[in-house]
This record gives sequence, structure tokens and C-alpha cells, in this order.
Amino acid sequence: MRLPGFTIVLAIATIVLGVVAAWRWRDGGLDTLLGAPPVAVGQPLYPALDLRHVAAIRIDARDSRAQFVLRDDGWHAVSPWADRMDPRAAAAILGFAAATRVEDHADAFEIDAAQTGLDDKAVHIRLLDRREQVLAAFKLGRQTPWKAQIEGAEAPVATLFVQPLERHRDGTIYICTGDIGPLFKDGLRLLRDHRPFHLPPQALSRIRIRTGEGDLTLERSNPAAAWHIAKPLDQAADPAAVRTMIDGLMQLQALQVSDRAEVTVPAAEKPVQSTQIAVSMFGSDREQVLDVLPDESAERATPVVLATVSDRPGVVFELPSAAGTGRVTLDGLPLGLDALRDPSLARIDVAALQSVSIRPATSRDILLVRDPGRPWMATIGGQTREANEGNLYRLLKALTETRAESFESDAATDFAPWGLERPILTLEFGSRDGRSQAIRFGIDGAGRLFANPAGSPTVMRLDPKFLESIAIAPHEWRHERPWSIDRVNLIALERSMAAGASVALEYDFLREEWRLASPMADQPDASVDRARADFVLAALENLRVARWLAPDDAAALTALASPAMVIRIREKSVSDAGEFTGFTDRRLMLAPAGPGDDPPFHYGGIAGDPQPFLIDRDTWRKLTTGIFE
Repeated sequence: MRLPGFTIVLAIATIVLGVVAAWRWRDGGLDTLLGAPPVAVGQPLYPALDLRHVAAIRIDARDSRAQFVLRDDGWHAVSPWADRMDPRAAAAILGFAAATRVEDHADAFEIDAAQTGLDDKAVHIRLLDRREQVLAAFKLGRQTPWKAQIEGAEAPVATLFVQPLERHRDGTIYICTGDIGPLFKDGLRLLRDHRPFHLPPQALSRIRIRTGEGDLTLERSNPAAAWHIAKPLDQAADPAAVRTMIDGLMQLQALQVSDRAEVTVPAAEKPVQSTQIAVSMFGSDREQVLDVLPDESAERATPVVLATVSDRPGVVFELPSAAGTGRVTLDGLPLGLDALRDPSLARIDVAALQSVSIRPATSRDILLVRDPGRPWMATIGGQTREANEGNLYRLLKALTETRAESFESDAATDFAPWGLERPILTLEFGSRDGRSQAIRFGIDGAGRLFANPAGSPTVMRLDPKFLESIAIAPHEWRHERPWSIDRVNLIALERSMAAGASVALEYDFLREEWRLASPMADQPDASVDRARADFVLAALENLRVARWLAPDDAAALTALASPAMVIRIREKSVSDAGEFTGFTDRRLMLAPAGPGDDPPFHYGGIAGDPQPFLIDRDTWRKLTTGIFE
């Protein structure tokens, strides 16, 4: 029989154990009481971790400790510095905790901590919520020799030793995927944001730059709008240069970040105009200002410039200044007016273009006009005919692709030094909305080419080869098609080659048949290949000149006097009422325009037409295609 006292003691012990169990259950279930089983291989180390709840990160690494908190504008360090945390480092730590996968595990007492790096050299990481409750706690050891195969990864990934710090899990050591150990080197300094600017580029609305060249301001009205220079002149900005500058500013990274009290900045002997870059975002009038300090000490081991940023006033950045180091430097960014302005000769909305006026100093004016849905028409000397759209394409291409070699002046009032007071050429472009722009071109005494947008004080120098792209002679604006062939009325085609026999063919459009007009003396059994003959006819129907030549072009006239090929066609002539009125004969002559058996161009001429032209190599080859089976 048990004594009453023993029963009472047993009851009290039972109650105490129950309370303890309930308390431990509240903190994490029976695992906290009995110890959690190891995480299975292939499973996340922290499967229930929700990064949305993480509000603080604490890190202990040897003699260094740091604490970081999440604020509305990102992660910030509370200690050992009061500064911004590198968001890339925060993302790496959180990403590792949420995604690291178990590759193997063992009991902690079976493994030498020194061999795994989980001794006093280990990095301790704790992730906490806003109530400072621990969401994950673990320490990182050294990298293991093994690599893990991850589905979707291009190459095997590194693994390292990890030991959870939760009391119910600290008896197991894991080999886990990923390695963020390099982040915690050098006293945790890599966790401090070394970038002066950390802003979304799409949110930038204004960039103000001050350099030794002067002040410059870039603006845009909305995130989708193009950047333009608002100061010192209102002009278009070069999209590529602005993109390079913004990307460079966002990638700019200091070699060292120090507290202001730790840095001694020698006073400059003379006041200098230091570089300053200020950026603003849409919806805010506040600027984030980068100031380069006037310290250019040559005694530093690494060439740097010192700088501060307005939203981190207690921080000094040592920015790299040496070119060729592979790092982004301020000196390597386009920050001046000439580097950021649009060097394009003209920006033209071709779809809205309605007229082009070409006014050469040495020949008649050429007016090109297009009505919606109609071809371009050229009016020269009072006569209007369909324009050469190939030359128009080359003109517009040259205008939109040509870049200024240099800007000679932005305040010109006397244009005589550049030959622009009496321009050699003026181009004017009109749009359907009534807007127009004109550009004057001049040549100075040294033969250099200059351009000036009419009404602007800007003068830019161009490559003289630009003029080669502009057709200014009236005869050059004739339509590319030198003739029109109507196969419905075609009845005969003859091709004579200087280096071969002539071939005379008859054509029946209704039957779509070709036949020899007479047997070939040297090929009595020759038979016409219908597909090949059709191919030659199609080349004649689609004949286009590569370039029209002047009627008195001596080289062309001499060559065409002894043509290498002559093509004669005969067509039925009909009246407007469709009645047969006779036959029309036409003759095309072609001669090589260069040495060799296959020159790039051939001269061409049509009997009765005084204007010769050039055809390209491909057209010549089509016209000389064999027509026999």
C-alpha cells in the first residue's frame, strides 16, 4: 500500500511535467521536447520559412557582429554602421535560407566541428520577424568537396556544412546546396552597400550633372517618354548614351565605404568645380545628390576619388578612377553635353512624311510629294512624274543614320566660317501635321562639310561622304523602271550576245507557249525551256535601274556603242478601244561598266531614250539565263 505522501509527490511531478510539455508544445510542438528528426535528403532545410515575415537579420562572424532591419525603402544596417545594406546581399541570405536543400546529414557528435568549419569560425545567422521571434537560425561552415545536381541548373552547384541553431535541431549537421560564405569576409564589409545610387532606372525623371564643362540637365515627362536635354540647350538626347550613363551610375561601386569620421580629406589649395550628379524620381521633388570631393591625392595605393551621397550623409565612398580596371568609373561615363546630346543629323518620322524639298546650289530644285496611298511624285522644272523611291530611301537612310563628327558651335550667329551663309544644299521635310524642318549644308575653305538645322545656332561637322548619298541631279530622280512590258501583247523576243549566237523567240500569251522563230543553225534540235524563258521575261518586266546617269555620260555612251547584249521585243499596239493598230519594236542595249567577265554593274540604254543607266550584277545574270532545255 502506497503512502499518501508518495501519491501527492507523484501527482505534483505529473502536473509539472505536463506544464513543461504544454509550454514546449506552444514553442514548436513535441519536436522541441523530444528533438526533431533530421530533414530528409532532397528536402529544403527550412520548408516552412516565409520570407514575407522576415523583418531583421542578425549575423555573428568571429569578432564581427551586424544587425539589419527592413524598412519601407529597403534593408538598413543598425550596427556596426548606420547605413544601407546591400540589397543583393540581403537577397542572397534570404534566398539561401529559403531554398537551400539537404544533400546529406549526420549526428553532430560524430563529426569534428573544426573539420566542418562549424567551430568558433562559423558564421551565425538569425532571421527574425517584427516581434523578434526567430524564424530561422543556423551557422555556416566551410564548403564541402561535393557538388550537387540541381534540376535546371547549367552546372553542379557548391555545397557547404550547415548546422541549425534551434535547440531541437542543433544535434544534426547537414550538407546543403549553395554557398554564401564569401559575403561574410573582411569584417562583414561586403554587406554594406558600396553603390552610391540604388534607384529603379525606370523611375528617374530628372538628372542634373555638373562637371568642369558646365551644367547640364536631362528630363523626361513620363517613364515611356524619350530623354531630352533641357539645359543648357533644349535639344534631343542620344538614347544610347543616356542609357549607358544611367546603367553606369547604377553599377558604380566603391572600392571602400567608410564612415565620414574615419576619412581625412585634405583641403584643396584652390577652390575647384567638383563633379556633381543629382537624380530625381517621378512623384518627388527631392534630389539624391552625388558629390565628388576635391581630393585627388596621388599617395593612395589605388587611384580613387572620394564622394558623398546626400541620402547617406555619414558615408564616404572611394570610387575607382583608373581607366582599364574593368570597373565602372565616373570618367568612363558620358557626362558632358557633346557625349549626351543626340548626334543624329535628323530624326524624321517617315510614316508622317509628306514632302521633301531638295535645293542644290548648282542645279534645279527638286520637290518630292506624296499623297496618302499614292506613290511619291517628283516635280522638277515644272514637270511632274513618278519619283525614284530608291534614291529617296537612300536619302532618308543617310539622314537618320549619319552622326555628327563634332559640334562646332551652339551659339553661331555668323555662319560664314562654315560656308553656311550660302549653303551648297538645303533639305526641307514637311509632315502631314504641318510641321517642317530644314537643314543647311556648307563647305569651308578646307573642304570640310558642315550642317546647320535652320533656325538653330548649332553647327555640326559631318563626314563629306554624306553628300554621296544625296541625289541632287534632276535626272537621278527618274523612276527606277526604265520601261513597261505588257506580256499580253508580247509576240516576239530576240536576244543577241556579242560573244554568242542570237536567239529569236515567238510568244503566244493565250497558250503561254514559247517557240523558236527559226531553227538554230548550230543547234538544230534545240528546244525552248518554257520556265527559263518565262524567267528571262519576268526579269525584263521587273527591270529596275541601279542608278540613272546623265544623258552625256561619256563612259556609258562609249560602252553602249558596242553593246555586249541587245534584247529586242515586239508587241502588238492597240487603241484605247482595244483595236489592233500595228506593232511596236523596242531595243535594250547592255555593256559592261567595269573590267573583267563579271563586273558589278553594266551600262544600259533603251533605243530612243537619251538617258543611260546602270543595272546590277544580279539583273545581268538573270537576263543572260540560258533558255534551252
